[in-house]
Amino acid sequence: GLAGFDDRENYIPPIDYHICRIAIRAGILIVQDEEFLGMLRSHTPVSEDDDIEIRSAAIEAIGEIAKSSVQSNAMDIQGLLWALGRDCCFEDGPRCFSCPLEECSTRKYYPQLQCEGFCPLQAVCRAANEEPVLQSVREQNFVTTWY
Repeated sequence: GLAGFDDRENYIPPIDYHICRIAIRAGILIVQDEEFLGMLRSHTPVSEDDDIEIRSAAIEAIGEIAKSSVQSNAMDIQGLLWALGRDCCFEDGPRCFSCPLEECSTRKYYPQLQCEGFCPLQAVCRAANEEPVLQSVREQNFVTTWY
C-alpha cells in the first residue's frame, strides 16, 4: 500500500528463477530445442544470452496472459507464478497433487485461491499432465549478482 499505479498495463515484471522454472514446467514457455531442454534438466550452466532469452520470453508471456485476462494484470500473474514456484513447484520436484504445507507464499499472497493442498495450476500444467518429464526441468543455471 505504499504506492499506487495507474498504468499497470505498462508493468514489466521482474523474472526470477522460480518464475522461469514454473513457466517452462507449466507450458507457459515451451522449449523446442531438445539439447537446451536437456541442459535445463541436468542443470548445466547456460550463457548470459540464453538466460536473457528465457527471462525476456517470460516477460512477454506474462504480458500476453495479462492481456487475455479479465481479472488479472501482469503484476498479479508474476506474483502468483513466483509464489507457486517458491513453495509448490520446487527445483527437485513439484507438488502437483499433494502439498503438506499449511502456510506458504501462495496461501499468504493469494488466499482467494484456496489451493487445498495441491497446485492451483495442476489441471492445466504440462508437467503435471501430458509431459511428466518436464517435472525434472529446473531453471536455467546462470549465476547472477544483480538481484
